[in-house]
Amino acid sequence: MKTSLLCHRAAPQSTLTRIEVTVAPPRGDCIGLSFRAVGDVDAIRWPGDRDCGDGPWHRGDRLWESTCFEAFLRRAGGAGYREINLATSGCWAAYAFEGYREGMAEADDIRMLGGKWRIRDGRAELHVLLGLPPGFRREPLSLGLSAVMKGVDGGTSYWALAHPRERPDFHDPACFALELPAAG
Repeated sequence: MKTSLLCHRAAPQSTLTRIEVTVAPPRGDCIGLSFRAVGDVDAIRWPGDRDCGDGPWHRGDRLWESTCFEAFLRRAGGAGYREINLATSGCWAAYAFEGYREGMAEADDIRMLGGKWRIRDGRAELHVLLGLPPGFRREPLSLGLSAVMKGVDGGTSYWALAHPRERPDFHDPACFALELPAAG
């Protein structure tokens, strides 16, 4: 399933023409995500090397303060959700929330199973395979997809499936705009 992210009107991005995300529907306890930023990717400040290949991924924190891709998962109709941050440096983070920005805690129930990052011919790509939390397996899911892009000029743009507020807020329930059926 392929979708495109929208740039928030309050902080427009002039260097990227689009950000696409391909979601491999959950199979068993895994979900695959592929983010592709297209345009003048050299104008974005990418943490880490330009190509980390299949290198080891490790936990980090506060990744949203620099360029990163994000996914938000919740059971369809549920209040609690998970936030996953993916940086091009090979760092990743996962947080559990009980409700809208409430009860934030590190989510130890999500696993990074593998990832790859590269820049090629006017596009930057990040591909990851994540292990889902037990309560999210074989359940219909609502998914929010987003990206924070920091330019080398110091500007920041915010990309998401939806932007229901005047200021970017990826946690807004309306941002969980992609519905996925229960895994087979």
